[in-house]
Amino acid sequence: MHLAAAFEALAATTKRLKKADILANCFRSLLALTPEDLLPAVFLSCNKVAENMEGVDMGVGGSQVTSAILQATGTKPEQLRRLNRSTGDLGDAAQACKANQRLLASPKPLTIRGVHDALLGLARDGGTGSEGRKVAAMAKLLRACQGPETRWLVRTLIRNIRTGATLLSVLDALAAAVAIHTLSSRSQGRVPVERIAAPRIAAAQRAVRDCYNLRPDLPLLVGALIEGGVEGAVETCTVRVGMPVRPMLAKPSTGVEDLLSTLGDGSFLVERKYDGMRAQVHVAADGQVTIYSRKLENTTAQFHDAAAAVSAAVRSPGAGLIIDAEITAVDPAQDFRLLPFQMLSTRPRKGQQQQQDVSAALASSSGTTVEPSGAPGSVAVCVVAFDLLAYNGAPCLALPLEDRRRLLAEATVAAEAGRFILATAETGEQILRFLHESIAASCEGVIAKRLGRGSEYVPGDRGSAWVKLKRDYIPGLGDTFDLVPIGGWYGQGRKAGWLSPILLACWDPDSGELQSVCRCMSGYTDAFYKEMTAFYLEGNRTLERPPSYVSTGENCPVWFNPCEVWEIRGADLTLSPVHTAALGKVPATVGGSKGNGGKGRGCALRFPRYIQTRQDKGIEDATTSNEIAEMFCKQAVRQGTS
Repeated sequence: MHLAAAFEALAATTKRLKKADILANCFRSLLALTPEDLLPAVFLSCNKVAENMEGVDMGVGGSQVTSAILQATGTKPEQLRRLNRSTGDLGDAAQACKANQRLLASPKPLTIRGVHDALLGLARDGGTGSEGRKVAAMAKLLRACQGPETRWLVRTLIRNIRTGATLLSVLDALAAAVAIHTLSSRSQGRVPVERIAAPRIAAAQRAVRDCYNLRPDLPLLVGALIEGGVEGAVETCTVRVGMPVRPMLAKPSTGVEDLLSTLGDGSFLVERKYDGMRAQVHVAADGQVTIYSRKLENTTAQFHDAAAAVSAAVRSPGAGLIIDAEITAVDPAQDFRLLPFQMLSTRPRKGQQQQQDVSAALASSSGTTVEPSGAPGSVAVCVVAFDLLAYNGAPCLALPLEDRRRLLAEATVAAEAGRFILATAETGEQILRFLHESIAASCEGVIAKRLGRGSEYVPGDRGSAWVKLKRDYIPGLGDTFDLVPIGGWYGQGRKAGWLSPILLACWDPDSGELQSVCRCMSGYTDAFYKEMTAFYLEGNRTLERPPSYVSTGENCPVWFNPCEVWEIRGADLTLSPVHTAALGKVPATVGGSKGNGGKGRGCALRFPRYIQTRQDKGIEDATTSNEIAEMFCKQAVRQGTS
């Protein structure tokens, strides 16, 4: 009940600081009373039951959760469907069903640790009859729910909790709770909480973020915080071969001038930006290779041939290596020509059927040769290594980029052609020439990286040390947008029977909202229209009203349960009285304040065009409102409107 009450309070406010206080107070109570519940509470607050690298999947879908609700509450299916359509949320619908239920005897109250253990039990249960056992286990939990617990348990089961708390805000709340708890314990209650300096809490939050970026392992982090406070976590959470590091990311730019301005003075190199999938490759002392994705999922089985290529290319792992790389699709029949990112979707992924529609269409239209690599129809891949995070078992993040690249070259050797290469790079004098050469080589563009001082590898950072410039910067915007479909309209004329246009949104990390940025009806093929329409209309992914965390002035006849990310290209950004992207984050002097119910204007993307579905990205990896605000302001300066 304690955690459910906190979730209720989080959902009831959009104020970031208030959310932070709610979570911090929740965690402080657990630290003081039941510290064994802290880790489960942190996991559940992050809307997961384990770290991504563990590959834990509860293995339950919407239909199974629905069956459990019906079994636990005795509700008729039509009544539950009606409630779900009217509320737009299965958790709210289940809460309404439970409110009408009367039990002869009250079940034993749920505990945070008990619920978390039960969810892990769902993930462990497999084999014959597991579906029925999972439904029964979920129904048992639902019967024991009290008050708002039903709502939050169901939302957890369908992995759509949406309290507005993000991983970053959970880490900050955890750090604040530990800092206050530690100081209170040392002073034996003599120092009032109100007198704890804000800088001390801010320092703890920075330290905890750094700990998690270096070692994204909540069990390790929370355990270290409980045992030794923030200082103990800093000593414990270090880089280790075999455990992923949160990747460093590149900042987008709108052109060469913007890129140079962002990098500042000093020397830099320019690398090709390959159109592939980010991969962090760990080579253990015994030669075992493990590959992690950008989302820190273990993808070694999916790319076992890439792992073999790395194994063949490493001279000697010593005590272990961590290589930052990109896995790209290649065509061996055409001198290992680079292929589009979509081709990687032909690779089977754990717990997921192959999504071969787009890839197969691309292959058939281009005459691409698809080479088997352990699974029928799998495209061949090449590992493009561009950085080194650990050498001989020791982290080398603090070394300048040129030293890390030198060590990378020393640690590897050219192996079988087209299987493992070092990223092509040049010094920064001829950016435009190198950009055109990269595009001609089927790359997305280039990434400029600072050399010397300030070129350290900063896990989880998207700062000014790496700046990307993509091929489409010339027409206007320097980068594509990763946006989330949140709703749609029924098509007219030739598109009757399909959904078109589609309403797309960016992610606001401060509020946890999805904020609308455009309608898109360009770039789709007929085959895509059919599949996308079936995906939403027939896949139980539509709602009668938008979820509470969706912010828009649009009124779609069909609302989606947001679940995927699309890459979108557009002409430029403009102010809109309807769309809410970056609302309140662009200068009030630009465009006035009318629109969105008097709240002001948001940003809208003009002439959007669908490029591809980004299956490697989750909703919180979408383009953020902060990035859109920054792009808009840079655009306004270029056009002389601010």
